[in-house]
Amino acid sequence: MSIDLRRFVYPLEALSRRHEWQRDAARTRLAAAEREVAIEREKLEALRGERQSASADCARAAARHLDPQRHVQGLAWLARLHARIVRQDEVLAKAEARRDALRDECTASQRKVELDERHRESCLEEYRASEEARDRTEADRDWIARRHLKPSSPSVPTAGEKQT
Repeated sequence: MSIDLRRFVYPLEALSRRHEWQRDAARTRLAAAEREVAIEREKLEALRGERQSASADCARAAARHLDPQRHVQGLAWLARLHARIVRQDEVLAKAEARRDALRDECTASQRKVELDERHRESCLEEYRASEEARDRTEADRDWIARRHLKPSSPSVPTAGEKQT
């Protein structure tokens, strides 16, 4: 027997929709944080590449002709690059921390949505059970009513009864 679900109304539908919107918003913020982490990581790698190149240039210059003035300038440049790398590494760590927090927020909001879905399913099952019980009760009432409304037929004696 199929149950008409058009009359089913989930009482927490508005809350469920709000949880879905919050999950979607958290996913959007997480995607932006992922992009930010990727950009900051690229900046860090570029600085590391620049430091590697500058370090190789200083080594080649020292090997060709050791000019103390230029060597000091090269080391100062390497020190500034190192400081920039340290700052960029801190920026990257903060971006990763924000991303991780947003990932946790996404997980929590997804759990809420899943909990809402399970609750809705249990409410739907309760609705089906109550509708089936109502349909059975109605069918029983109809059967009882039809049984009492049957026209009485003359009694036909069975083989062991006497006819009067």
